[in-house]
Amino acid sequence: MLRRQLCRVGLVLLLLAIPVSLKAMAENDTQKEQDVRKVLSSFVDIWNRNDLRTSFGKLFTSDADFVVLSGTYLKGRDEIVAHHIKIRAGVYGDSHLVWNPIRIKFVRPDVAVAEVATEMTFGQDKRNTFATIVLVQENSQWFITSMENTLVFGPEGPCPSPK
Repeated sequence: MLRRQLCRVGLVLLLLAIPVSLKAMAENDTQKEQDVRKVLSSFVDIWNRNDLRTSFGKLFTSDADFVVLSGTYLKGRDEIVAHHIKIRAGVYGDSHLVWNPIRIKFVRPDVAVAEVATEMTFGQDKRNTFATIVLVQENSQWFITSMENTLVFGPEGPCPSPK
């Protein structure tokens, strides 16, 4: 009899703890999504301030991959930064970037996939793309580890090779 009562008390306590745990998990997921959105927002802010030399590389893991509109494959933070400095100094000198995150999905607690609709204006041209971005959490900070940018509308080039 006592054993059955203890089991019931334990079950009641467990059931009372579930909502608290679910709330804590939801709050953690909300914080993670905010942290990922901050990285996405920083990408846009850095581009629009033309602060690529100083800040852009801090968004990426050292071994990040990036496939640009032209299909050029960039490997590693240094190559990604060098390429973007080059194009920002050229045709995209007066550009303005806007991102609209469509979805952020956590495939693991430390891995997120962001799908982003983008719009860039430069000169008289406007380009819309769809970017798929994989972010990883390292030491409580989120970094872009892979990104592919696909043209939806607008001029294809120029997007010169980094070499």
